[in-house]
Amino acid sequence: MPVVGFSSKSNPIYFEAAIGAVRLTAVKTAAYTAVAGDFVRADPSGGAFTINLPGVSNVEAGGSVEITNISTGANNVTVQPAGSDTIDGVGGTITLSSNESAKFVGNGVTGWIRVSGTSTSLSTANTWTASQNVASVALTDAASIATDASLGNVFTVTLADNRTLANPSNLVSGGTYQWIVTQDATGSRTLAYGTDFTWPGGTVPTLSTAAGAIDLITATYDGLKLRAVITQAFA
Repeated sequence: MPVVGFSSKSNPIYFEAAIGAVRLTAVKTAAYTAVAGDFVRADPSGGAFTINLPGVSNVEAGGSVEITNISTGANNVTVQPAGSDTIDGVGGTITLSSNESAKFVGNGVTGWIRVSGTSTSLSTANTWTASQNVASVALTDAASIATDASLGNVFTVTLADNRTLANPSNLVSGGTYQWIVTQDATGSRTLAYGTDFTWPGGTVPTLSTAAGAIDLITATYDGLKLRAVITQAFA
């Protein structure tokens, strides 16, 4: 069962809705140009910056961009429409202060409408009425397999030789991560683990060895270590 880790920096997560998919972007710490469907988490802790809206003429009417300032500091996030596009019928920018969110819906012709009071904050409890899915991230098979946890929560890799799953970077305390590990057509590939991985009873598991076998590693990071379990032999 996929795990949605909202504490992770970037997943992407797709919310199926009437006007299309919403893409939860990686946390932005510098200027960024959004695309239709983005849910942009902006962190101006290191300095204020601008999120640029896409040109509304290139966005289907009803397409949206949602932006939230996730910082607790004094720096603002500026929202800039493209060219002569407007926000609520007027030109110029708007600013989002600490923990402020806004959703912008394009009219497909001249500009954006700011929808007030409908933004979804991920720092409070929410009830989702449609499916949320974590897009998997393909890892590069290598002697030492690297995982950047800021890119997602579900990772896939096919082993072409004996490998080590190295300690992931950018882990977030409370985040849950999954690795779908597949044996190649030869099989019998082994997988060692970085020191951040810990296992029930202290026993490191052995992968399924059959050609094409699929094992699922699930781990929750507690701020110190990855507490991992494995489910084996799906093939």
